[in-house]
Amino acid sequence: IGITGTNGKTTTKELISAVLAKKYHVVHTEANYNNDVGVPRTLLTFRPEHEIAVVEMGASHPGDIRKLVDYVEPTCGLITNVGRAHLQGFGSFEGVKRTKGELYDFLAAHDALLFLNSGDPDLLEMAGQRNFQKVVSYAAGGADHEAVVTGSVQSCTPFLNFSWQSGLHTPSASQEYEVRSQLIGAYNINNMLAAIAVGLYFDVEPTLICEALRDYVPSNNRSQLTVTKDNRLVVDAYNANPTSMKAALENFRLIDGDHKMVILGDMLELGEASATEHQRIVDRIVTIVPQSSVVGMLMQHEKNMQVVHSTYEGILQHDGFSWEVKGTQFVHLDDFSREGKLVDETIDSWSNELSPQQREALANALYEVLTATGARTLSELSGEKLKNAVSLLKSYKNLDRETRRALAEAVKLLLRLGTKNVIEDAQAEREKETDHIRRKVEEQKQKLLGKKNEIKKKK
Repeated sequence: IGITGTNGKTTTKELISAVLAKKYHVVHTEANYNNDVGVPRTLLTFRPEHEIAVVEMGASHPGDIRKLVDYVEPTCGLITNVGRAHLQGFGSFEGVKRTKGELYDFLAAHDALLFLNSGDPDLLEMAGQRNFQKVVSYAAGGADHEAVVTGSVQSCTPFLNFSWQSGLHTPSASQEYEVRSQLIGAYNINNMLAAIAVGLYFDVEPTLICEALRDYVPSNNRSQLTVTKDNRLVVDAYNANPTSMKAALENFRLIDGDHKMVILGDMLELGEASATEHQRIVDRIVTIVPQSSVVGMLMQHEKNMQVVHSTYEGILQHDGFSWEVKGTQFVHLDDFSREGKLVDETIDSWSNELSPQQREALANALYEVLTATGARTLSELSGEKLKNAVSLLKSYKNLDRETRRALAEAVKLLLRLGTKNVIEDAQAEREKETDHIRRKVEEQKQKLLGKKNEIKKKK
């Protein structure tokens, strides 16, 4: 099964794999290894016992998918959607459609099966331009009543709950099933319906399909809910483009919450369209969450935007908020949510008596350490970085006595973390050296064995 698309490739791949694993021995793309290095790497994991393979294929330039489908040779496949991403490489939205459509070209040329989101006008148009004989369609929200699999969102507060029905391999077309998922975002219903359509085609029981979708837990900062002592964060910080950004903001608008704020990173690889697309998102934010936003460097240059710097001390004063954290992995918003939670919990553990001003001063000190040492998390501080961190913390000015006492505890914590890392680094070095010696010994054994065999032959 070949999968490509602008958004939702990895989630859809994982959902399909989870569903099919209820009946088959499945192999699938690990993480998002979906380029011209990752796809061959996936193919090399195939074993005789595997019955179905689910392979994700990504693209950022014309011809990328054509090359990958020639490697994979899928017998069926789907495009999740097409959107305005990687415009710097594709040149235009039409370039995106042509490149993603290279999967359709292969499937149609080989009389292969297409799983089609018939509720998506772009995909419907693209499929209509090719001669497909075998199609299993799915659609959300009544967009296509003729679809084989249909579904609708019941609620999203914040997890997606939806119902679905189908006449494909089921006793009754009118039978309805309900799934309470652990995914955030109404936009995920199309990914869910794709997995249902694939599962039903391969004769997976509907109840097992529902079980697989209900039990699936997202990872790698994709549609995840993170709850801290004071706030709830909707973290979708793996990737960002105009299409996924709009979907995330619209979903955040629908989530119940008295106080909302958004943290947005930049959308990269948009080429000449970058300024226009960032401005469109900024204009949209103002109507959805007018209070404030934390944004990336490109976002900060756009008009009508109140900028709050993306360091944790800037939001310590905001308790009881629901946050949308959205951006590409290269802007490191995943570090923001993870480190923010770590700093907050660490400060709480040192002293519950700190005032908001003292907490902010201490958080400033900790983040200055991370910035100055180049560490991405506190636990990365080891060796020379640790010495710099301790020195910087000890010399930090303008802290009152109580905060300095808490800061002393911080220094102890960093020393403990650093010592642990130094020990781990030494162990890793020893293991590396041991492996090298083992290999050398093995090589010598093989040489001796070879000489022994030569002597036997001569005798």
